[in-house]
Amino acid sequence: MDDLRIILSNSEDTISYIKNQAAETQLKIQAQFEQLHQALRHEESDRLAALKREEEEKLAGMKEKISEVSEEMRSLQESFSALESELDADDMTILQNFKAIQDRCNSIPLGAVDMSGTLIDVAKHLSNLKYSIWENTNDHLQYTPVTLDPNTAHPYLILSDDLTSVRYAGRSYGCPDIPERFLKSAEVVGMRALGAGSHHWTVETGSNGDWLLGVTSTSAPRNVEVSARPENGFWTLCSRDGELRAMASPPTPLAPGSPGAPVRRVRVQLDYSGGTLRFFDCSGDDDEDDDDDDDDTLLYTFESTFTEMLLPYFYTQSQHPLRILPENVVVTALRKKVSKSSVHSVSCESSSQSRS
Repeated sequence: MDDLRIILSNSEDTISYIKNQAAETQLKIQAQFEQLHQALRHEESDRLAALKREEEEKLAGMKEKISEVSEEMRSLQESFSALESELDADDMTILQNFKAIQDRCNSIPLGAVDMSGTLIDVAKHLSNLKYSIWENTNDHLQYTPVTLDPNTAHPYLILSDDLTSVRYAGRSYGCPDIPERFLKSAEVVGMRALGAGSHHWTVETGSNGDWLLGVTSTSAPRNVEVSARPENGFWTLCSRDGELRAMASPPTPLAPGSPGAPVRRVRVQLDYSGGTLRFFDCSGDDDEDDDDDDDDTLLYTFESTFTEMLLPYFYTQSQHPLRILPENVVVTALRKKVSKSSVHSVSCESSSQSRS
């Protein structure tokens, strides 16, 4: 009976937690949509202003042309009046003034006003409009290759609102005890399991000196304390007490990519099909959008035959956050000829950017 009461109490607490989760998630969704709405409203305002400017320029040009035409009409009317006056004269006077009359007739401008380019350039404003808007609002859009799963985070960990960074709080925030959650060590994993193919992500460790990064198998234990080593389903790099180690069996001490300088940024590169996991020191890439990997230094390579799906793995007991860096998204239009028709496709390519 006591066990049932405990289960009932825990279930009621979980219901309350779910409601709080839903409310907080709703606010975060609304906040991100509001950011997009603001960006779209700004883009709309700029485009409507550009259209208004062109309208005013075209109208001003047309008014100028109308003024020119009116002036020509006035001049034409004066010429006609002068001709009528001269034609009313006697024949001898007309003959004497024939050359002047002929020159006056030839000087009357007929159809001399250039009307080209007078209309609104509608195509300029509407061509690929949705794509252009997306392209111009790219600063407000970020793609992060790994998103942390808050339902797996140890109760002492705090995740950012966008689920791309984690830091150690040192106290519990009352998370429900569920099978997915790490309970013995300050660990969290990514939300998406990785399988066949190649995957990579970059983590900014910054001033954090107590961390493990890498991957773990989906079946690795979460409610018992084990060493983060390959035999237990963990392939990781460890930083602790100023030392860097590959958590192989046994652990292998490593030197940072830049002698005397701590590792501040680590790129994790998984080739699942090829059975390799590589760690690179990319601390020299100060620019988040720097996609040049030539200066990155290989720190360590795990070689293994992976038999199950893997999850990006993070551990820290530091109040300084570990942050997964966003990557550039490149959109390429591909043209393919299929019989007599052409098909356009758009492909997205991303480029970059504890246990012990």
